[in-house]
Amino acid sequence: MRLFTMIFGAYHLTVRLPALIGAALYFSASWRIATSLTERAWVQWVLLACFCFNPLLFDYLVAARGYSLALGFFAWLLAIPVWLYLRHPEASSPSIERACALCSLCAGLAITANFSFGLACVSTMLTVLAWACSAVTGIRQCLRVAAWCAAPASAVLLFLGSSVLLHANLAEYLGQDSLIAAFRGLLQLSLYQVNVELVDPLIRPAIIALGPLALKAIALFGITHALLPLWQRRRPSAFGVDRRLVVAAAAAAVFTLTASLHVVARHLLHVPLPEDRSALFFVPLALLSVGALAAAAIPGRIAHFTGTGLAASLGLLAVYSLFCLRLTYFQLWIWDADTRQAYDVAAWYNHHYGIREIPSSWHFVSSLNFYRAIGHESLAKFIIRDTYPTDRPVYILILPFDQPFLDSQHLKIVYHGETSGLVVAIRPGLGADASPYVNPMTNR
Repeated sequence: MRLFTMIFGAYHLTVRLPALIGAALYFSASWRIATSLTERAWVQWVLLACFCFNPLLFDYLVAARGYSLALGFFAWLLAIPVWLYLRHPEASSPSIERACALCSLCAGLAITANFSFGLACVSTMLTVLAWACSAVTGIRQCLRVAAWCAAPASAVLLFLGSSVLLHANLAEYLGQDSLIAAFRGLLQLSLYQVNVELVDPLIRPAIIALGPLALKAIALFGITHALLPLWQRRRPSAFGVDRRLVVAAAAAAVFTLTASLHVVARHLLHVPLPEDRSALFFVPLALLSVGALAAAAIPGRIAHFTGTGLAASLGLLAVYSLFCLRLTYFQLWIWDADTRQAYDVAAWYNHHYGIREIPSSWHFVSSLNFYRAIGHESLAKFIIRDTYPTDRPVYILILPFDQPFLDSQHLKIVYHGETSGLVVAIRPGLGADASPYVNPMTNR
């Protein structure tokens, strides 16, 4: 982001351009994974929709932060070995070495984009190394593969991320104390929330119930489909008949190893367990494992039924995710949904009354300063305050937290956000009726 804003200046597109590049990487990698796992077109589209339109991931694919680039590079870290393993099972040693080098490069870039992806990338690279060593012959080839797995990532981290890593305080990272709570949070955020503007009120209750129902069906069909070969008393070697079962098991192993490493880091280094946006990598890992399992061909009529049921359940989840699409706010920063309009009100008072300093709740400070940077007003920089000054004519507050201050100062609300509790309040008699976005219901 800093590079683009230095070259092109601060604006909506330049601030979000790295996130948009990350989203393009993620979408293309998701398509590569989907087409590698199956040749059935409808299953490909179902998997693509699940990967790309998950409500939790979709938020961070467009947020002007490093999560999108991290997700994009991490998705390609998964896509490259999946594609080579499934589509080119007889790949030569040079091809495997190139794949390892590309995977290592993606891992280093993902970690540099967002350090919370570190242990997930380490777990994935260990799995890639194990696969690569099993695919080549001789100790020398294994050492070459190991070198290609380590060198590119190490170089990227050394030149791009070393200064930040050396000064990082791991104990301050966002996190949980319980893995169960973290996974529960991921499930809840992956179902957040049906967009009422996209759904007719008559079918809204059914659509809202569709998400939890789809997750339960995925768990039921997924566990049954995975255990069928054992129930049929097949030999372990039979698992190699369909290589997608190996992909499903490998993704589940990476998921488990990543969670285990985080628990170890929690106990040894007191690093909080990941949650919400610091645990995004668990979602594509889980989708890869379930998607590969749904695409796998296991002999038998029961297996055909459970496999089709699992793919159909993923389809229900994909439909639900499409109904959760929204463009006006992020789940975590929902209070910022109305900041643009609040800034326009502040700009109006700046132009008409020469008001430069407008105290604001800390929730809106960073967004307001962005609009200030791209605007043409003479507003002073918005700052985070412990307490509000009592002698300013205009305030940007959030309800209900700032209701006591609003009442004690006898302020008059001239704008109330439609989505969040944001309000712009003024001292009586300043000129509310002429300001933009005035809502007569709040103009008291």
